[in-house]
Amino acid sequence: MRLLYFYEKNSETYLDEGERMKIHGALRVLEKKEMYNIHQAVIEVLHNPGIKLENQQALEQLNEKGVKVDFDSQIVKLEPYMIEETIRQLIGSDSLRITPNGVDAPEEISYIPDLLKPSSIGYMCATVYDLKINRMRYANHQDIIDFIKLGEALNLDYIGTAVVSKEVPSSVASIHSAAIMAKFTHRPGSIEPDTLKDMPWIGRIFEVAGLRKKGVPFATYVSTKSPLTLGGRAAEILMYQSEQGILTYVSGMPMTGATTPATLASTLVIHLAEHFGFNTVARLLCKPPHNKISRRSISFAPCFMDMRRGNFFISSPEADLLHAAFSQICGEFYKLPVIVGAGMYVDAKEPGIQATQEKCLKIMNRIAFPGYSNKKPHIGLVGSLGALNSNLTVSKEQVILDYEIIQYVNRFLKGFKVNEDTLAVDIIRKVGPGGNFLGENHTLDHYKDELWFPELSHRGPWDSWVKDGRRSPLDLAREKVNKILSKELSPVLSDNQIKEIDRLVVEAEKEILGKPTGIIPGRL
Repeated sequence: MRLLYFYEKNSETYLDEGERMKIHGALRVLEKKEMYNIHQAVIEVLHNPGIKLENQQALEQLNEKGVKVDFDSQIVKLEPYMIEETIRQLIGSDSLRITPNGVDAPEEISYIPDLLKPSSIGYMCATVYDLKINRMRYANHQDIIDFIKLGEALNLDYIGTAVVSKEVPSSVASIHSAAIMAKFTHRPGSIEPDTLKDMPWIGRIFEVAGLRKKGVPFATYVSTKSPLTLGGRAAEILMYQSEQGILTYVSGMPMTGATTPATLASTLVIHLAEHFGFNTVARLLCKPPHNKISRRSISFAPCFMDMRRGNFFISSPEADLLHAAFSQICGEFYKLPVIVGAGMYVDAKEPGIQATQEKCLKIMNRIAFPGYSNKKPHIGLVGSLGALNSNLTVSKEQVILDYEIIQYVNRFLKGFKVNEDTLAVDIIRKVGPGGNFLGENHTLDHYKDELWFPELSHRGPWDSWVKDGRRSPLDLAREKVNKILSKELSPVLSDNQIKEIDRLVVEAEKEILGKPTGIIPGRL
């Protein structure tokens, strides 16, 4: 990474290394030649050794379409033109060439969002950090309801998938989550089914709630099992959705040092190979007319193996470097839209200092490196509020702490105005040396807009903090959580809709488990 100082001249940006750049920003992770080398490595990997697809039916269909398939090893080798067609569709361009300087599509424009918007809490975590007992515990049905309350109170975009309850077997847990969300919110988050067996039932529950059109199959994304393999549940779902005419989104899941070599460059290669490779497979398998990829960005969630201890981790300077490099290669080289956003998942095991520190560094890194788009989005989304323990655990109190972090950063992004009114020369002249501005109308008119006032952090002298009970931000977050959770949560559906959802849950349990669990999801 190079820190380059630049100045403006004739509307062009010149760097002190003599390289002319159109992107605005001084921090550089990759040069164009390095991006091209990464791309070339991706193409080579997809052709040799190729990618592994553990589904016989899918392999047969790919073979019929002219893809080179080795049925014994389940290896698929993709030609460069197949990958380039996937990139064309992702970009939204009918024709392109990939040159050493990148794709010759219209250039994306770098941007920094005007503000960040909190969008979701956690993501289907199995455990909750419970401050009452100061340890983790398995999530239950009441936790799902509690997180819906928090999401509604904070006006988040997606509500209710923070945890998956352990009160019922995992094969029906997503059905119970869908039922609770359908009953209590119009803004349910994504549901990740356990297998093909529970997918149709989730769709039917959402149909009853009016959250899906009737007859439209429920769909989900799938993830690889790195390196370069799609198998098990993910391969089955890919094949099933392809037959339904649903183009499956496939996300790569590399782990540096374990499922990639222990270098950041190779992590990028394997992630891009998994993404381009398996989304090419999804495109080739999907029944028309829905087999064309829409213009979109690529997801990226790097993780690492601690080679000294054998631990998995996700918060580190290497992770932030990879995010910056990934944004750069997608936006500058491939000309794909890159939306500034972040998932607030960290390695800290409990709410508090380490969690807040890691989350602050993660958020500031995301806004330090620009996003890319041919039309500037004004909002960057921040998800997984409250997440801890490498996104395996979620804390209700940490949700509130995370929300305040985002408000802090939004004040930073807001910047400040310089005009005759804000320069306030007349007011400065009026008060003069030795005076103060507390009694001026100008101060009253501007202080609320100019200054940010935290809800959880204490400002003031030591004595006042002690008098107030020496309460920490975590203490105040707990008080706010208790206040939110003390309120009743009313269903958003009619009694008949609720009864029908309960009936579907029982029928699903009979089909999947052989008998009902006896637990009615969302009964308050």
